[in-house]
Formats: sequence, C-alpha cells, structure tokens
Amino acid sequence: MLTAFVFLLVYSEAALSFMHIRDPNTWTQLHQLEETNNVRGRSAYKWTEEWLDDVPVDHFSFANKDNFKLRKFSLRYFLNVDSYEKGGPIFFYTGNEGKLEGFATNTGFMWDIAPEFHAAVVFAEHRFYGKTQPYGDKSYNTTDHLGYLSSEQALADFIMLIDHLKQKKLNGAQKSAVIAFGGSYGGMLAAWIRIKYPQKIDGAIASSAPVFWFIDSKIPEDIYDKIVTRSFVAAGCNRKAVEKGWLALRNLAQTAKGRSYLNEVFHLEERSRLASENDYKFLADYIKDVFETMAMVNYPYPAEFLTSLPGWPVKVGEGRGEGNEIK
Repeated sequence: MLTAFVFLLVYSEAALSFMHIRDPNTWTQLHQLEETNNVRGRSAYKWTEEWLDDVPVDHFSFANKDNFKLRKFSLRYFLNVDSYEKGGPIFFYTGNEGKLEGFATNTGFMWDIAPEFHAAVVFAEHRFYGKTQPYGDKSYNTTDHLGYLSSEQALADFIMLIDHLKQKKLNGAQKSAVIAFGGSYGGMLAAWIRIKYPQKIDGAIASSAPVFWFIDSKIPEDIYDKIVTRSFVAAGCNRKAVEKGWLALRNLAQTAKGRSYLNEVFHLEERSRLASENDYKFLADYIKDVFETMAMVNYPYPAEFLTSLPGWPVKVGEGRGEGNEIK
C-alpha cells in the first residue's frame, strides 16, 4: 500500500508542479484555462486587439438595467487580415473558458489555411473570461452577475460581432462565408452556433467537442476516465498501483497524523490544509484533474498549451520518456 501511495505521490507531484496545484479546497470545475509565460511573451502569429462596444449583458430580455438603461459591455477580439481579400471567408474562433491569447497561439490550423482561402482570422473572447468582463472587476462578485455567464449569451455576443465584421469592419465582407472553429468547450460552441444560427454560420469545425456528453444521454458518464486510463496504461503506468494509491490517500486522511503528512507532502496552502477525514476528496479531485489534463495534452511534440510541455508528457511524467523534463 505504501508503494502504491508513493507512486501516486511521485507522479502527481511531477504533474502538479507545472499546474500550480496547491489549493484544492477552493478548486472548482468552473475554472479558467491557464495561460503560460511563453504565450504571454511571444507568439508565432500576429493580430490586432480590437473591441466591440455596446454589447448587451442580456440579449434576451430587458431586465438587466443600470439607471433605467440596458447594461452593456465591451467584447474583446483579435483580428488578422493579412491574407484576407474582398469577399473572402471569415475564420471565426468561438472563444472558451480562458484568456484569448492562449487560444490564438495554439490554434495553428486556422492560421495555416487562411492564406489558401484568403480568409480573415478572428478570435472572439468569451464573456466573463480574459479582459471581457461585463461588470469589470465585480463580474464574479454575485450570482446575479454570474447568471449572465452562459453559452446562450456568449453565442449571441459572437453573432453580434460577426454582424459588425461583415457590415462595418471588413471590406466587402457582406456576403462572406463564416466558418466557426473551436476546441473542447469552444468546439461545442462552434457546433452550437452553427446549429442555432445557420443563417449566419456556413460551417463549423468542432475539435474534441463533447456536444452530446450530458447527464441522461446515451454517452457513458465515465467514458473520458476510460480514455485517460488507457493513455496512462499505454505509457507504462501500473493501473493497480494508481488504484491502490487512491485508497492509501483516503486511509491517510482518516487520522490527524495522516492528514498532517498529506498537508506537508503536497505542500498545501494554509487555507487548503486537510482538517477533517472527508477533506481528502478535494485533494483527490485535484489530482484526478491532473491525470485527466495530462491525457488531454499528451501530444507527440512539444507544446505550449496550458503550460510548456515536452512531447508525450504522460511518458515523461511516468519516467519513461526522452528529452526535457517537466519543469
């Protein structure tokens, strides 16, 4: 059992080190994708930062008012017209849960094919993420504000931006085709915007988009966990050792001495230190998220998405890979 826990600790610590996981008690599935220093500092692609003003906080009612006027905000987007020619298509990335820079830097397919199609390249930021904050620095303060953080509202934002691009911003784009692009949640948005606004969107490329993966659907709820397990086993991970590691984690959390050990070995922040026997669930969920994320970004080449990673990071984390170590 100790061996199993040590395996889980060593592997998770290797992965946790690049994800800055030190605060499991405040961890939530509704989190922003992190932006790496490399993304902030440099990119192979160029764009201009633009803003669309007067975007309604609520596209579907007149309830959201400020001094009897509908509350509005500014939506950030990136634009590149280096390859665009009059009447050419608009490649439109439906931004998801994170700062726009990360998506613009890591969606090379759009940039690669834009010259061939003489396309304008647009990345639109999702409301409540990055610099697009409908209520400024108070956007996350209340549930009244967060009630406007929804896919439906975000899609309406994007349609408003597309209309602006076609009618005012881009030369000769009134009849331009619009192709939506997106990955993960952004891929779901790309699929949904094509379905909901077929008169505005001519096509969509939805990458890794679990559009049907909802409760009570025919898709097994544990399907992704099975894919993660397969990825780690293929990389040489001992499945039974990991499973026993979870049990060891739970058992250690049942005593004050065990919790103290976990607090120290995982270097948990003071506000997140395990204080009761059930607190281990927060830590376990966090470690599980690390395994899931590593499988998701297990590219065969070095990448900058989420953080700087070598090729085949699962193998590197397992200690079986070659090349640079995860730092």
